[in-house]
Amino acid sequence: MNQPIARSASKPLYNQIRDELLQKITNGTYPANSQIPSENELRELFQVSRITLTQLQQEGFIFKVHGKGSFVSKPKAFQNVTHLQGFAEALSTLGHEVINDVRQFDFVTAPIDVAAKLQLPVGSTVTVIKRIRRVNQQPVSFEITYLPESLGHELQQVNLVTTDIFLALEEVCQTQLTVGCQ
Repeated sequence: MNQPIARSASKPLYNQIRDELLQKITNGTYPANSQIPSENELRELFQVSRITLTQLQQEGFIFKVHGKGSFVSKPKAFQNVTHLQGFAEALSTLGHEVINDVRQFDFVTAPIDVAAKLQLPVGSTVTVIKRIRRVNQQPVSFEITYLPESLGHELQQVNLVTTDIFLALEEVCQTQLTVGCQ
């Protein structure tokens, strides 16, 4: 069940124990809001004289309730913006459920600033998609996406409730994404 703690390893015991607990948190053995064993129980389990959960608490993986014990924190929503990646793609890999509430999908005359950013002539028709993004059923953002009309026609066949626009553009529209703008 537990990986053996290698007392002679170059990695300190507290790091080995922390890593094992973190693995159980991330793989769902200890799901969000569940109680984890007390420090006394962990000392017995790992046969160590002292253990502290402070590092896991400081990293935000657990929280303590005075008189009750330590509990697994809900995963934090985080998106790595160092490379172009869809919101749902980024958060789904961390175990979050991402759902889109599509409020509008229309073809409209491009506002001047949108036409300029898309490098289209003034008066061009563009696709506008307005969505409320929900992470684990909680609304986290309202997004407005403008695309050239031709891409919008291709996206009409895609279920944008569960499919990320970036992913659909790459896979359905065969469009290589290289830059995003605000």
